[in-house]
Amino acid sequence: MPTSQPIPDSPERGPDWEAFYRDYRKPGYIEGFEITTKLGGGMFGQVFRARRMSIGKDYAIKFLKVDDGEVRRAVLSELEQVKYFAQIDHPNLVSIEDRGEVDGIPYLVMAFAGTETLRDLMVEDRAPTPEEKEPLVRSFLQAARGLQALHERSLVHFDIKPANIFLKGGVARLGDYGLSKLVTHSRGSLSMGRGTPYYMAPEMLQRRGDERSDVYSMGVMLYELLCGEVPFTGDSEWEVLRKHEHQPPALPAHLTPTERAVLTRCLQKDPADRYPSMAALIEAFGAPRSAGAAALSEVRSAGSAPPPPPPSKPKPTGATAPPLPPGAGGGGDAENPYKEMAAASRKALQHAGQVARKALQDAGDFAKQGVKQAQEAVQQTVGRGSRRAPGDAADRRAPPAPPPAPKARRRRAWGPGTWVAALVLAGILVLSFALMTRIGSVREGMLAPGEISPALTAEKIYDRRSVPAALSAGVHRQAPSWAVFYSHFPGQQVGNISRFFTEDLAEMEALMPSAPWARRGAELPTFEIDPRTPGLRAARDQVAMYVAQEVPDPQLAAGLVGRGPVGLAVCASALADLDYDAVADVETCKRLHRLLVQATGWEKLHVAEVEDLAEFRAYNQPLGDLWAWFVNNCAFNEPTWEAYRDLRRLR
Repeated sequence: MPTSQPIPDSPERGPDWEAFYRDYRKPGYIEGFEITTKLGGGMFGQVFRARRMSIGKDYAIKFLKVDDGEVRRAVLSELEQVKYFAQIDHPNLVSIEDRGEVDGIPYLVMAFAGTETLRDLMVEDRAPTPEEKEPLVRSFLQAARGLQALHERSLVHFDIKPANIFLKGGVARLGDYGLSKLVTHSRGSLSMGRGTPYYMAPEMLQRRGDERSDVYSMGVMLYELLCGEVPFTGDSEWEVLRKHEHQPPALPAHLTPTERAVLTRCLQKDPADRYPSMAALIEAFGAPRSAGAAALSEVRSAGSAPPPPPPSKPKPTGATAPPLPPGAGGGGDAENPYKEMAAASRKALQHAGQVARKALQDAGDFAKQGVKQAQEAVQQTVGRGSRRAPGDAADRRAPPAPPPAPKARRRRAWGPGTWVAALVLAGILVLSFALMTRIGSVREGMLAPGEISPALTAEKIYDRRSVPAALSAGVHRQAPSWAVFYSHFPGQQVGNISRFFTEDLAEMEALMPSAPWARRGAELPTFEIDPRTPGLRAARDQVAMYVAQEVPDPQLAAGLVGRGPVGLAVCASALADLDYDAVADVETCKRLHRLLVQATGWEKLHVAEVEDLAEFRAYNQPLGDLWAWFVNNCAFNEPTWEAYRDLRRLR
């Protein structure tokens, strides 16, 4: 660890770049280091590779170019806070080792994270192939975990871009953090490093920003990784930034449903409509939130051959890592770049099931054979006794030796083979009981809190429910068991999970008065949307526009459905609020109902076609509350909604 040189109290001292270029190659120019090669440079500074002379370890030293007096004061002030960033030790962050100043030039000493960046791995001007996409998505998720570590400590990056994601040994590390003042103060004149305006959140133009600004920048970077270009371009920086403020991004058709949903939410203009955290973004991909869990998943799947390098670029040194776990890419099997791994996992699971069933069948056959042989032996013994009359002289004689066949049968009945079979059967029964107990504990919500994904208990759509006692068994107050099980064991036991899912729907439908004649005047549960739900205001605006249009806009409907649970809940709420005091309400009712059916695939509810307006209201006013019941049970939050869609597709 180098010894830091203190920042002088007088920030007015200007940098002496002439002295720097004259002396920086001299060993010890930075105490304890020898600068070897230049790694890069730009508007904000020069980065050099340096060797710690005492141990021979490589580091990266960034010398900051801050000639402007105001910016310099801001940067020097911020460097005093770098100690907070230096406390973070995360495998997906380039660690900050020290800071100092030499010849009036402030510098940061960082861990050497390699010479390759995510920019070098990307393809340009086209969408990547599945083989090219896999390492890109893996690196994106690793960088997202590093950014999550910053956000958990209330630290914001503010300059997310592919050139700041460093790749070394198959690991992506996020760098250039801790310099937000250097970025934000320079943005007043838009004199920023190359490429940065393309990743800037709209609110940054007003000098406002927080963690959700980083979420937007991550969305822009993900768009570029998946599409080969950034979402907004222009002839000037101002044109690009204005598009960020006002223009919606175009989502190409080749994106998977998961990718489309993630990009849509990341690139919302209103920060409140974006993912509230990087953890939520990572979970939207179906990937582990922690670096440890991700590494464990990769180790378990390391039997698969690594993907070939992109054909358009040479294979980066050490940039290949084990593939992501099944389901990390989202979408259907035809679109999922990880479908081969998922198929291999399913085959392994099927093979294990076949072996278990065969063992159980063999054990049962052995046990049946042993019982049968024992019964035959007993019957023969009883038969021999019954053929002798009481008092017969033969009774007074020694009994004849039994025939050898029954003895042999008795020995086989309780021989070593039968005991082994009995032990195998007992073991299988114990394991089956343990598995069913485990499954039962999941179904009853008995998993320990640490075992349940936090995403399943966070971001609830409804924060209050009023449920009649007769219907309480059919209204969930927490994430349903099938969603918990699906999240806890992704890609496994799909048959059992699907069965629980089907049973849960059947239980809800059995209690729900879905037929028009049954729901008239029925007492139903009511639900209130949590006002803190991200995207609630935007969803309500979209619903208002949708119902006001004479001809429904398919794109507006798709955008509303793309909001997931919050969009469904707002549609159900709008349906419940209809007064049916005009014919227009009838059309609105039918339109919202059709949208909900198309979004969910649930066709148990029907609009009662009644001509009289009062009768129409009596039959159909409960529709909104019934749809809210469905949303509560099947779209409790984003992870539950994703599980519902996957399980419905697999049914």
